[in-house]
Amino acid sequence: MIKYLDPYNNDPYGKLKGDKSDVYLKIEFDEAKLYEVDNGYVLAGNITNYVGAVRAYKPEEPIKPGLCAIPIYDREFELWNKNKDGKNVLSKHLPSLFEKNLTSHLKSKKRKYIR
Repeated sequence: MIKYLDPYNNDPYGKLKGDKSDVYLKIEFDEAKLYEVDNGYVLAGNITNYVGAVRAYKPEEPIKPGLCAIPIYDREFELWNKNKDGKNVLSKHLPSLFEKNLTSHLKSKKRKYIR
């Protein structure tokens, strides 16, 4: 499940968290910039529509358009999840097939996408 975390404190960006390998996720945006990070890329922009994501807090409410940072992983990554006892534990995940193909394309055309 992909969860949307609202902007917090002085950070104007919402965040998308979760394993994208087992969900349908569609993001529409007006404007965005791609940043290279240690484990892939982050697409940060003004997101206008989310399909397949739910709010982490108050999931019954819709996600409002606005600034959001979306990670795109190129290798194994860790996420915090609750175990059967309700405690937060780190669990390892692999990038989705789409993420692998997208990051491969971005690496091969880095000069075109990252300035």
